[in-house]
Amino acid sequence: MAHAPIKVCRHGSELLAVPAFHYHHLFAVEINRICRQQETRPAAVAVELGAQTVQAVKAWLKELGQGPGCQKKLPVMIGLLKPNNMIRASYRQKAIELQQKTGQKLSQIPLSVLHRELGFSNSSLLCLSPTDSIIEAIRCAVELDIPVFGIDLEEMACGIYQNPAMIQHPPGEAEDLRAFINRNAAFAAHLRDEEIDTRREIAMTARLKALMRDFPRVVFTCGLAHWSHIQRHLDDSSIKPALITDMQSHKGNGFKRVIVHPCIAVEYMAYFPALTKKYEKLRRPAYEENQGNILPDLSPAYILQSLLKKAYHSFFINNSKKDHHRFDTAQDLQAQRQFEGYLQNLCLLRHRIVPDIPMIVTAAEETMSNAFVQTLTKTLMAFPWVTPLRLKGLPIVASSPRDQDGSLCSVSEENNPASQGIDCYIYSSPGNRRFTSQIDYTWEEMKNKADKPAGKIDYHLYTWSPWDYLITAMSLHAIRYAKRKQYKQTTDVFAGNVFEGIDIKASLREYSRGKETIYVRDSIKKNVCDGSLNEGGFPVVWILKPGKHPGAEFHPLSAKCDGMEKYARNRMHFNANVSSKSDRMVAIVGYGDLNIATKASEIAPSIRSDRYYGALIYHPLCWTLRQFTIWAEVTDFHRNPYCHENRLLNCSLLEAIMMEKHGKSIKDYDWSTVLMFLAIPYAKTNLTVIAPHDYQIDPMVFKRAKQFGIDVGFFPLSGFPQERLERIAINHMVPVSSHDPECIYPNYVEKALGEGQTDNREFVSERVLNFGAGLKNQRESYF
Repeated sequence: MAHAPIKVCRHGSELLAVPAFHYHHLFAVEINRICRQQETRPAAVAVELGAQTVQAVKAWLKELGQGPGCQKKLPVMIGLLKPNNMIRASYRQKAIELQQKTGQKLSQIPLSVLHRELGFSNSSLLCLSPTDSIIEAIRCAVELDIPVFGIDLEEMACGIYQNPAMIQHPPGEAEDLRAFINRNAAFAAHLRDEEIDTRREIAMTARLKALMRDFPRVVFTCGLAHWSHIQRHLDDSSIKPALITDMQSHKGNGFKRVIVHPCIAVEYMAYFPALTKKYEKLRRPAYEENQGNILPDLSPAYILQSLLKKAYHSFFINNSKKDHHRFDTAQDLQAQRQFEGYLQNLCLLRHRIVPDIPMIVTAAEETMSNAFVQTLTKTLMAFPWVTPLRLKGLPIVASSPRDQDGSLCSVSEENNPASQGIDCYIYSSPGNRRFTSQIDYTWEEMKNKADKPAGKIDYHLYTWSPWDYLITAMSLHAIRYAKRKQYKQTTDVFAGNVFEGIDIKASLREYSRGKETIYVRDSIKKNVCDGSLNEGGFPVVWILKPGKHPGAEFHPLSAKCDGMEKYARNRMHFNANVSSKSDRMVAIVGYGDLNIATKASEIAPSIRSDRYYGALIYHPLCWTLRQFTIWAEVTDFHRNPYCHENRLLNCSLLEAIMMEKHGKSIKDYDWSTVLMFLAIPYAKTNLTVIAPHDYQIDPMVFKRAKQFGIDVGFFPLSGFPQERLERIAINHMVPVSSHDPECIYPNYVEKALGEGQTDNREFVSERVLNFGAGLKNQRESYF
């Protein structure tokens, strides 16, 4: 982009003007560049806002950590809400007639009637969008510690919304911004509201003249529609400099700090949230010297291409794996080209180089399935939105569920963001944009948080499903590829050694075919690389971090059998086994540090996080309560330990198993060896150990395994990506909304952990996920 700001010189002072498209990143970049360059760095900043509004913005920015020597990101999206009591002068007669007809004062007439008849909005909202030139100018002034002035009228009636004029799209990084402004300012002027904007422009001009009298260089930014008139007024000697009031005297009374719902906030960002995120990442504070142009890294076309690619991958690949019965991806594949062509035509029609989110969603709704539109919307709206948890006590501005025409908003209570809120009509300042949401997007933060525990950790916690899916899939992978050998019965042609005897059946079969060949039986060891459940690869022992860990302890996790009874195919047999064994079936034995501090536990104290150095899992963990019941029945209750709840609490169960099965105490061996001892009695044919490649299994493990007729297979930790190993090392125990037949978790748990409840499900094979489906009312033998 050609860096030649618009310059107006008067009486030895210069005004550097940046007339802008509101909320467009190119103009915010230009403001930032001017303020960072030593040769253009201003002595004061002026913006198209009222004086009190600027003071309120400045005060909040400082509280959020903005300022000299500070480099903090701006929370998105926050805003300032201000009450409005002004009605357009042209509606005076209509307002009088309305009061006469109703017999009520204007303050007594329903707000919806005032909005419909008089175009009245009772509140104005300023969104603190990082990509808006005005907000960027105030940020720069705070960082440079120089005066910043709001030179617009503070109080004004809301303007009449007009559809955007057919103005040339803002230029790219290689084009001349100054030439663009000069070429399009006259077209933008058609968007002006003559009744209101004329007075505003005269006021801004008079105050600019006063600032140029007091400061050698002033940076000024306003909407492009106002610039041609302000520029002309600067040459008008009849407009005298206006006194600038003492800015420190304005306390910002009447302003309410709010969080703006993403569906509203997205219309006050550059194209799509991903671009705003990139801008905040690349933005340099104004007190730093110019360090190059960031525009090449802010290409909207490139970012959009990446977002579409991500949405396609999520829908056509991930979703089809997760729920292929739901999505007819073939039909959407055929419509993909039509979607992109329609989107391109919309851009041509509206003089746009790159579409924004409403255009993209509109094109998708016209050409693709609802399932794809949902996936696309979720991808486009993915952004680290500021939440009530981060800025506590702030109300949320959102579209009202009672909205009829796309202009009614709802403001929640300050200490209860989940409340339905108070309805109000809002107009935006600056820009006079209509508050309409064209996006079907559900923000989880707006859902009722009444079910969120107050901080007390409940004993009855459950493992987090994405962790269950991941450790199950990794265990099955290790079972499949562990170097396990089993004796397999073979039949070979007699060659002088009878081995285990003559195979009469095979020999007679060959004789009936006219061949006098004698076969003998033999048993040899062969590698088994199946990994299916019926090969008996469970239990699986994970040794994530061998060695001593002071303070670490064993921790069994189990499922209550009384919840399984209704799923039993033979309740009499089930109850007999449960009563003879115990009322809990152990699924996991973890070894590590319990209740450690994590980001998730800080956000939601009801979540308990455990760090495992090792773990023993007796069966796949990703099943429903019904599937656990089927597993217990088809294994005849022999593949899991059982315990009473009171023995579970002090872990005496593990000591009892060691003494009963091996005649040894837990204290006699290293913790990793103990996990293998606890696994051996409950294996069918194989025990799989996953450990570092240089880990040496205690010889006593092999000795005891041989006595139980069990083979021990080994798989190195290096066979898995490091990030997955780190993930399974932390087991989050969380509350559930429902655990029968499967665990359903509260929404705040997903937010705290940063994962969806079904994440990692695609890694587990359908055979495991569908275990027990269509099972007849009889026991299976292959377990």
